[in-house]
Amino acid sequence: MFEARKVFALLLGLVFFSFSFSWAGEGPTAEQQKKAQLFLKGSKLWPNYCGNCHNPRGPSDRSPADWDLIMMHMRSTANIPAADAEAILEYLKKR
Repeated sequence: MFEARKVFALLLGLVFFSFSFSWAGEGPTAEQQKKAQLFLKGSKLWPNYCGNCHNPRGPSDRSPADWDLIMMHMRSTANIPAADAEAILEYLKKR
């Protein structure tokens, strides 16, 4: 239930964020859009691949470099496809 609220709040924030760019006359860059899509995909994949065995970690529990190393190990251990691993990694680094 808590995760659903978190995802809903994130989606709502992204909508308002995108509207703020449209009012300013500039939209988000392609890279920003890709990162946002990866984050959302990762937020949906994390419970399936990782959440069954691991409790959620806080953002400050690990550094981005730590998440890179952990994902490299877990990708081979859990047989996570590259595209899914990239999305989960984006989610872990940004939440």
